[in-house]
Amino acid sequence: MDKIIVNCAECEPFITANHRLLLEHGASVINGVKILLKALGVRTAFIAVEDNKMDAVEKLEELLGDSRMISVKVMKTKYPQGDERQLVYALTGEEIPAGKLPADVGCVIFNAETCAAIYKAFSTGMPSVSRVVTVDGDCIRRPKNLLVPVGTSASDLIAFCGGLCRPPKKLVNGGPMMGAAQWDPEMPVTKSTSAVLVFSARFGRKNVAKPACIRCGRCVNHCPMHLMPMYIAQFSKIGDLKRAEEYGAMSCVECGSCSYNCPGGVEIVQHIRVAKAAIKTEKARIASLNALK
Repeated sequence: MDKIIVNCAECEPFITANHRLLLEHGASVINGVKILLKALGVRTAFIAVEDNKMDAVEKLEELLGDSRMISVKVMKTKYPQGDERQLVYALTGEEIPAGKLPADVGCVIFNAETCAAIYKAFSTGMPSVSRVVTVDGDCIRRPKNLLVPVGTSASDLIAFCGGLCRPPKKLVNGGPMMGAAQWDPEMPVTKSTSAVLVFSARFGRKNVAKPACIRCGRCVNHCPMHLMPMYIAQFSKIGDLKRAEEYGAMSCVECGSCSYNCPGGVEIVQHIRVAKAAIKTEKARIASLNALK
């Protein structure tokens, strides 16, 4: 391992929690990176920021001064730039092989929130009990970024932002592309909650009565992992896990680009998620049986 990458590429729409963290607590992020450099015995760190956050870049460069170990890398704003494979390739030009981790190409990745939490733990002895959360969506009256205790309910965050300005249809934990829809407005904030989004019926695509693949190839053209998502989804649907795995189901990063671009209304990502979960369960079952032999 020879370099640390701090992932500050908030590539999903609406989410700006890391952006505000860099602007208002950039020193904490940098000090957290210094602690990680010492702990891991590494001498190079990149803070990766997209080029739509140049005010954060200027702030970090001002705080870093003439540091030779930590540098700010400005990347093109695109989706899904924040995925670890896309991030490593953008910064180093190296591709992470299928089934491998960033450590296999000499990189270890942390996000800005983690770095700030590490510095807080070292400097005050306080564990991670709060985080910055973006509260947004077309239903939120006054969108904000809030520093909130872990465990705070989504309904409290919405109320603090002035409540709802129109009837909601969907509550999302995370971003609109990779987040998960929630059924309970009392959903608590966890350490991994980056955003709470509330959308009305007019936001997003219309539901299709009978979703069907029309072989247009859009999902293939937009897949950042160069997979064929429609085939993986079809194999998942019929329970053919072996073929789904052969077509790269485990390499899917669940970015949602395929589902977003599907004119047939097929929930491709959801089918792939089901396949991945089933494959992992089957492998765990086989491993446990082998361990008993």
